[in-house]
Amino acid sequence: ALPIWQVTINPGNNIQSAINANPTGTKFIINPGTYRITTALAPKTGDSFIGATTCNPIVTAGSCTAVISGSTNIGSLATYDSTSGFYKVTGQTQQGTTVPTSDCISGYDGCIYPEDLFWDGVPQVHVYSSSLPSTLSSNQWWFDYTNDIIYFPNNPSGHTVETSVATNAFVGPANNVTLQYLTIEEFAAPVQNAAVYPQYSSTTDAAKQANGINWVIENSEVWGAHGNGISLNYGAQVLSSYVHTNGDLGVSVGLGVSTTTPVPSCNGFATAPFCAIVQGSTISSNNYANVDPGFQGGGFKTGRSFFILLRGNTVTNNEGAGIHFDVSSYGGLVDGNYVSGNNDADGITYEIGSTQSGNHPIFRNNIVIHNGAASLVNEWPAYQISSRASQGIEAYCNVMDIANSAHTHGFEVDASSRGTDSNYPGATYAAINNNFHHNTVIWDSGATGQAGYFWHDTSGEPNFFANNTPPDYNTYHLSSTTAADFIYSNLSGKAFSNYQAAGADLHGTVDAVYASGYPSISITAPADQARFANLIRAAASASDASGISKVEWYVDWNLSATATTAPYTFHWTNLAAAAHTVAAMAYSNAGVRACYAVTLNMMGGADPGGLVF
Repeated sequence: ALPIWQVTINPGNNIQSAINANPTGTKFIINPGTYRITTALAPKTGDSFIGATTCNPIVTAGSCTAVISGSTNIGSLATYDSTSGFYKVTGQTQQGTTVPTSDCISGYDGCIYPEDLFWDGVPQVHVYSSSLPSTLSSNQWWFDYTNDIIYFPNNPSGHTVETSVATNAFVGPANNVTLQYLTIEEFAAPVQNAAVYPQYSSTTDAAKQANGINWVIENSEVWGAHGNGISLNYGAQVLSSYVHTNGDLGVSVGLGVSTTTPVPSCNGFATAPFCAIVQGSTISSNNYANVDPGFQGGGFKTGRSFFILLRGNTVTNNEGAGIHFDVSSYGGLVDGNYVSGNNDADGITYEIGSTQSGNHPIFRNNIVIHNGAASLVNEWPAYQISSRASQGIEAYCNVMDIANSAHTHGFEVDASSRGTDSNYPGATYAAINNNFHHNTVIWDSGATGQAGYFWHDTSGEPNFFANNTPPDYNTYHLSSTTAADFIYSNLSGKAFSNYQAAGADLHGTVDAVYASGYPSISITAPADQARFANLIRAAASASDASGISKVEWYVDWNLSATATTAPYTFHWTNLAAAAHTVAAMAYSNAGVRACYAVTLNMMGGADPGGLVF
């Protein structure tokens, strides 16, 4: 094995100069301190940048003491301008790429500018105006780009006042780059750009699959980028990181650009068979710039991407969708995430998903609660989980909780006229092969939101109901069994009895047990995607404030065993060589159930190969 080349970086050192002076594959140990950069760092292939002090930013924000900053401290440069009544800083020549004002929420047109002002680490509202405003609120600022002057209303004495100047922190095209134990903060990345941006210069499928691949961002805090915190390319992983308070999105993925070929295999990348992975991370409080959620902003978003794994993440309090797959995305596994309090858009959504056959995204084991409240935008209904003009989404073992809030709903499969896929094979976007089953849906007191399948494109999709599996085996809990609208077969609100009469949830139930919460359930062994030649011993952990009455074990949704006392175990043998869905369903004494599922592979003497979910 080749020796590892290791270099220590201290405050005051020029990181890019150190990169240039050392070979590929160097491990840079970055001692505590703030390293302010004005241009993006361009690593070499195999380089790693490791904070000298280990940190867990999810547990303790700010604990990563090796700080890569894209801002400059301007508080001490400010002078009071008696004419305007504001403080001003001259000589500010930075000016990045702007976006159209139509990309912004109404009243927040300053989101078009990538530069931000941070007051004691809090981003201020960038005012959009052609001339110096007569007034600025305490959390506002204005940039006179013509004369290179920043104005803000408050006395900076005793405060840290910074403005972002560098567009990116780390950019490609180097491969196999690792970032760990770092804080990456305050970058002037334009909307749809990112602080960590390995794919920034790739414009073709071939270039994206060869450059800026297999990056790992782990145990790091990424915040304060005006655009996205992290934008992933093929083989990238975000692990145990805290991605928060970015101006547009926390994490984005954009892989494919082809209009002529099917989706690629990702078996050639470090994340195989997935193209990119986000796991064990917190994505919170993003879109401070107030980008219109109908265009972009929120927690996680991907477009024209394939086989993304989102597992075990906490996605909360973003302005916009929590998790959003958009525009010709294909496949993906969204598993075991906690998605809560994301405003003005859906909790988890797949929108105009790929029209290629075989598309089969899975949403399972997620807790999706109180998303979609109207906050800054009051335009459209929002759902905890939705499939919008998309193909093949299967959603099961999810818990959804609907708040008593305007525009907030349960789940939907939506058929609507959304045009034609510009990518291969160029078919019309349509709602086909969707299947929502074995979910737990709870309405809070006073909540009246909808759930069901919505046929908005009656002329373009005359076979909508035949082309999708009816919802089934879902359980619904409301303060009154008539409080919500159950939609199936047409657009009129229906009582649950009419919902069933139309063919929906023939094995589902509705009741008024809504205030007792839901049981916690997980399969503790074996792990998802485990392979076995014969016998499997499975175990589950279940709890509830009211107690657990039983745990049922299902194999491919057939009841196979029932356990009434902990530990809740299941022995399984002599099944066909194939991938099987194994689910544990916990029932609380209060009368609410919830399930957790994994995929297990019986080999039967021959390894079936690959990952199936």
